[in-house]
Amino acid sequence: MVKSEVDFLILGAAKSGTTALAQDLSFREDVFIPEVKEVEFFSSDKSFARGSKFYESHFKGAPTEALVGDASPQYLYRDVAAERIRGYFPDQPPKMVVMLRNPIARAYSSYWQARAIGGESRSFEDAIREERNRIHRQPSDPSGRTLGAFVGAGLYGVQLARYLNLFPLSSFLVIISEEYRSEPSTVRPRIASWLGLTRGRWSGSAASANVARLPKSSIVNQVVRGAYPGRASVARILPRVMRHRIKNAIDRRNMETIRTPPLSRDQFNRLHEIFLPDVQNLTRLLPVDLAPWGGLDLNRGLRIR
Repeated sequence: MVKSEVDFLILGAAKSGTTALAQDLSFREDVFIPEVKEVEFFSSDKSFARGSKFYESHFKGAPTEALVGDASPQYLYRDVAAERIRGYFPDQPPKMVVMLRNPIARAYSSYWQARAIGGESRSFEDAIREERNRIHRQPSDPSGRTLGAFVGAGLYGVQLARYLNLFPLSSFLVIISEEYRSEPSTVRPRIASWLGLTRGRWSGSAASANVARLPKSSIVNQVVRGAYPGRASVARILPRVMRHRIKNAIDRRNMETIRTPPLSRDQFNRLHEIFLPDVQNLTRLLPVDLAPWGGLDLNRGLRIR
């Protein structure tokens, strides 16, 4: 038997380890996450307009005994996503997992990934300044994508306030990305307990998170992250968890780490000035321990020259 309803959402934030968490969960027998990661239904105007049948098509084949998850980190950033989720699930909204990374580290990593991809040629300072100006003119991209939102995607207080206006605090589990990476044996049981996972088990160490990476082959990257010829035949031959493990192994081998220079003291000071008020607001909204970020100093683990 199969089911199509969604039990939990991984909302984001982008570049905060959501891919690693989705991969780790997909290895479990009691979790179903679509092979096409980042469904982006509630964040993309184009996808949302296609309606419920399009959304539910991503979860065909989910076993009845498994919890079904949608991991789309654009949901946290896109301003209309929270209202769309509330409207789509009027009676029983799914549980929502939020992974938050030090916003300074997230912004800097996102910028250098954009540089490596080739879509960004400005200096870091110019990119930040122009983004701040653009936000006032065009608050949200209809595609919901966060590329270029180096600062905007890290304003967690603003983003979570939208959700907490529509959902109770009990609907959310907030995970600090740095803690998940460094202490998976402590954080994983908390995630499993909160989601109600009882049958499956975690596979090995946590997947690599928070690293700016670039695919060596764009063709291989498209295959492992989306649809590919013969997918239906492969699904009939290989069990779901084994398919996820093979795809993730190929994905890891196809990725190379982007080496980023350390932040200058001026760059750090500017980002700290931008993010501090929002982080302070975040602590008022949620009972979150910011020790992995160095508290309000936001400097733990950062390379600053």
